[in-house]
Amino acid sequence: MQLLVLEGPASRPTFDITQPTTLIGRAPDCDVLVFDAQVSRHHAQIVRQENGYVVEGLQQANPVILNDRILSGRRLLVDRDLIVVGGVVFEVDIPPPPQIVETPTDKAAPLVVERRAPRPPALPPTPPRVALRTIAARLADAGQRIQSRAAAQQATYGVTRGDAPDVIAILSEHERLGGDDELARLARLLSERLSNQTDIRALYHLGAEATVLLAWSRLAERSMGEAVHLAKALGV
Repeated sequence: MQLLVLEGPASRPTFDITQPTTLIGRAPDCDVLVFDAQVSRHHAQIVRQENGYVVEGLQQANPVILNDRILSGRRLLVDRDLIVVGGVVFEVDIPPPPQIVETPTDKAAPLVVERRAPRPPALPPTPPRVALRTIAARLADAGQRIQSRAAAQQATYGVTRGDAPDVIAILSEHERLGGDDELARLARLLSERLSNQTDIRALYHLGAEATVLLAWSRLAERSMGEAVHLAKALGV
């Protein structure tokens, strides 16, 4: 199987797909390396299975377009499929399985024949190739619009599972420092000591709590930052 580059910048005009898993993206470790800023570092992958090759997107917010539809899950590839990642369009080239025909002179030694119409040469392009490139360009434009909308939605509704560890860490630190009871004690201490700033003993006792107060202050700063992020993500 091969991927033929119809539109967009890539490291090669064609890519041989022979490995069990083939990565497509901008990262240097990708097997199909492209140079489009709209493409994710690890954008998609092609997996070889017993019944053929399947393509799968790796970025929910930056989807793959297969022919004229957003790819959801895995899809078995067929010859002449168009795969769109960012502004790069690939055409799938899957040779048909070889056919075995018997020669009339020697039936014990069948002849393996691959019957397939040759593809038109890349240069100069034939009218069918020109039409295919036009379709590819339209698909690339559609893919870019879909990805722009997905990025806008991601910016508006940016609460993801990745936010959960930050919230859990803040709550865990809150409990480690003593929880609500300790926070209430420090609040009372501050209220009492700050109302009597001329009392040296009061200021001394307040200074003894400096380490604890600093830890709570840092936790409050983290908590407020996470609260602002969640509020923006939810649009409230």
